[in-house]
Amino acid sequence: MDPFQVRLVGGSNDAEGRVEVLYGGSWGTICGKWWNMRDARVVCRMLGFDGALEAPRSAKFGQGSGHILLTGVSCDGTEDNLAYCAHAGIGRYSCSHTWDAGAICYSGAHPNPFQVRLIGGANKAEGRVEVMHDGSWGTVYDWIWDLRDAMVVCRMLGFDGALEAPTSARFGQGSGPILLVSVSCDGTEENLADCAHFGVGDYSPWGHANDAGAVCYSLESTSTFEIETTDSSSPITTVEGLSKDASMHSNTLEPFISDEPGHLQSN
Repeated sequence: MDPFQVRLVGGSNDAEGRVEVLYGGSWGTICGKWWNMRDARVVCRMLGFDGALEAPRSAKFGQGSGHILLTGVSCDGTEDNLAYCAHAGIGRYSCSHTWDAGAICYSGAHPNPFQVRLIGGANKAEGRVEVMHDGSWGTVYDWIWDLRDAMVVCRMLGFDGALEAPTSARFGQGSGPILLVSVSCDGTEENLADCAHFGVGDYSPWGHANDAGAVCYSLESTSTFEIETTDSSSPITTVEGLSKDASMHSNTLEPFISDEPGHLQSN
């Protein structure tokens, strides 16, 4: 399918408005019944912005007058063009203009970054992921949660990366609202708010049995040790190894010595 051309109409600035799509020389709108932040994110990036702050539905920026050209749009948030997202095809849909979809975009760093924490783990490097919103902590539903999402959380907390992205409330069920669902990071984002997701809301009816978690690691230091053999003709060899915090479920390299020619054993 050929890529779409889009524009934002009816906003107070060029970063917000009703989403319109050009087709057959005329502009039309999108039915917003299933519209979410992932879809708005694709539109915003098509227009040169860095991401989406909101994905308004219900004609927040006024009702369009052209045809309703798209419905059932479902992006994963990483597409380069709205045409590459799943949708019901270009048509003339009977969905009312009262459902016209919109987008509010931003450039640069996210103006409303999330604050996150890990709860319920055996140490500070693991736990249930919780997000601060409006002064309260809430959880993340684990639908499509993976290592790339956990990596962003871990780096936000000062770690170097993620070892695991646990699901199914491994670190216990939270008690606050479920604030995020369908989080999809590419792993390079500086904040979870920059990742594609359905938008902050209260998804508590989905149940805390699927609270997402993270297990992080830090690269603390570089250690050196020597390997000595009983063969006096063999030089002492210095080996450099990466030492990771043992609490992060990683191993520190151990020195080995030889008890007989050609064999090494742990010291």
